[in-house]
Amino acid sequence: MKLSTADKLRSRWDYLCGKVWGDNRHQAFDILDAHYSEPHRYYHNWSHIADCFDKLDDIAATKYKLYDNDLIVIEFAIWFHDVVYDTKEHDNEDKSAKLFLDVCRDMRPDSFFYVEDDDLYWRRSEVTKLIRATKEHKPTRSARRKVLFDIDLSILGAENDAFDESEAPYINTCRILLDSNRYFQRPPLAVFV
Repeated sequence: MKLSTADKLRSRWDYLCGKVWGDNRHQAFDILDAHYSEPHRYYHNWSHIADCFDKLDDIAATKYKLYDNDLIVIEFAIWFHDVVYDTKEHDNEDKSAKLFLDVCRDMRPDSFFYVEDDDLYWRRSEVTKLIRATKEHKPTRSARRKVLFDIDLSILGAENDAFDESEAPYINTCRILLDSNRYFQRPPLAVFV
């Protein structure tokens, strides 16, 4: 029996959740699965999330100096950065960040997110900031944001073969965004002479 992309990602989710909480991780994954499996998604689906994790595994250890807590924060941001996706709305990232906070509250994570000091605020806040930052992908000095942005936008710089595999879903998504009159701005391109 061939496993779906979601089924393959479930073990990664379980491993991540094992680092930060023990209760109800399967219910949390079911929430993610319900969103990323929505029929209107062409590009921002489980395949995109799987590709993001492939890229994280490739670049996080080599291109940027990151610590375990940085990687955990980035992983949660990847899981949730496109979880709410409605082409007719402008606040998907804010809703995705809110859903992350709701899942954290409902899943009763241990000390990674719920500690008695300022670390609590930083960790949850940093994940939500990363999620919200994917709305515009503005230049940044933050290594965590650079990693997330490089991963999220990597399809735009992919080799022709890799881009061709994702081109139709990506083009369909762009058409929907343009047809819905949602504000859509392509990131500026660098021109070299």
